Amino acid sequence: MNPTKRRKLRIATVVVVASLWIGAVLVASSVVTEAGRSGSGAPPVRSDGSPTGTLPAGTTSTTLSLKTDEAATCRYATTSGVPYSRMKNTFSTTGGTSHATSVGGLEDGNTYTFYVRCRDSDRNANLDDYPIRFSIQSGNDCGTPSANAYGAWNAPVGTPDASFGPAGTWKVVPSPSVESANPEITVDNTLQGIEAIAPDDIWAVGFANNPNGPQYSIQTLALRWDGSDWSIVATPNAPTDWNRLYGVAATSSDDIWAVGTSQDVAHVPLRTLIQHWDGTAWSIVPSPSPGPVVNELRAVAAVSANDAWAVGFCAGWYRSSTLILHWDGASWSRVPSPNPNAQFANNELYGIAAIAPDDIWAVGVTGTDTHAYAPLALHWDGAAWTAIPTANGGGYGAFFRSVSGSSSGDVLAVGASVYPAGFEGGIRHLAFAAHWDGAAWTPITDIRVLEPDEYYYSTNFYGVSAVASDFAWVVGEASGDAWLFHWDGTSLTEVPAPDLPWYSTLYAVDTLTEDLAWGVGRYAIEGESGTNTLTEAYSVP
Repeated sequence: MNPTKRRKLRIATVVVVASLWIGAVLVASSVVTEAGRSGSGAPPVRSDGSPTGTLPAGTTSTTLSLKTDEAATCRYATTSGVPYSRMKNTFSTTGGTSHATSVGGLEDGNTYTFYVRCRDSDRNANLDDYPIRFSIQSGNDCGTPSANAYGAWNAPVGTPDASFGPAGTWKVVPSPSVESANPEITVDNTLQGIEAIAPDDIWAVGFANNPNGPQYSIQTLALRWDGSDWSIVATPNAPTDWNRLYGVAATSSDDIWAVGTSQDVAHVPLRTLIQHWDGTAWSIVPSPSPGPVVNELRAVAAVSANDAWAVGFCAGWYRSSTLILHWDGASWSRVPSPNPNAQFANNELYGIAAIAPDDIWAVGVTGTDTHAYAPLALHWDGAAWTAIPTANGGGYGAFFRSVSGSSSGDVLAVGASVYPAGFEGGIRHLAFAAHWDGAAWTPITDIRVLEPDEYYYSTNFYGVSAVASDFAWVVGEASGDAWLFHWDGTSLTEVPAPDLPWYSTLYAVDTLTEDLAWGVGRYAIEGESGTNTLTEAYSVP
């Protein structure tokens, strides 16, 4: 090799080595740039990412936004772990401490996550993702799924074992019903909720057909006990065909809430309905109804004048989701609530019990991959609602309708298990109950279920009210007859209910003391049209 070629080879070798070194420096520089120059400070701190939660169905675009603690430029990616320098999407409004950009192509029923990283003027870039996550409500739904697990349980089998239980007795107390002068209008009266404030101040709520028509219109109904008699108290109705009240709760005689639903029959979706008694009159208070779907409130609990809760569900054509509203003293607003097994289950809430401001239970129904029904229990700890595992019933599963507790470690929930009725497509119910001891829900297995193997026989628990760990009342219905049970802390024992003509049901109960309780529902007389309000009182001589 001649000297000239040898010199050129050395120069080329030096250039290659230099190039490799420069490349290494560039790679290292890129890494340093992402992490921030040594001694130049930390990368921007990100906060207040938006949106969050669930956006209304039909949303196709939204604005991503966040803040940083210093001037910065922010970018985002749709997959995690992408370095800032490789992110292709830069926020349209950025460079200061507030950043925003529009994103589109959103579809109902989907969940989206955008991963954000920012870099300050000293080229300090975030090495971790800041996720902005939200969902778009399904057109037929209004909830957000969450995970939960349930156990299994076989329904108890027993024989009739009626007992007088406590020393007192239950008696029917006459109560007024809405009546119609038009024989073509049948009026059904139903009392669904009761709140006993004092022995001479008790409220019952429900609904009845409008006696003045049209034939299928329904109006709210409220009865008040003054210590001597029940009387109907005027209640407002939304400007719709159907208005119903399902639950009532009070903090005092001039602070009472009643909840339910209203519906314009020309438009299928129902709206939430909340009414308030201020000591003089009932008035409708505005309440959220998420989405153009069915919205119902089934129960209410009042902790104080500025702390009340209402629960129910919102439902589309294919599934339903839990609905929880909170009163803060100024307005009602929706609070996020779990929806276990939402991919194949309906989630609905029917009952609520407030033991303390940070200890509240809401119960209802969900489903599992093995059961069409499963009891649903949600707990509020003062910060968030959480789904708590419960034991399930036999057959197709079970559900809760009502809940009550005397302390954080003593809560009763009641409802029914669902079984086939012995003919195609038919189902029947067998009473179901469970107890919370502060650690777990355990089914109460010694309930006396009358003739459980008869396909035509059906029993239901509708309401429960506890005043002590060893004293509670449970009401319901057994194949057309009002049903009463007493809880002594260990077992549920049937107590004879007053004999009523033909058909009767008790839907709710409230226990003032161990010597005084009230139950409400409805009854019918054979050969007569319509149903009447039913109130029963328990007292000790």
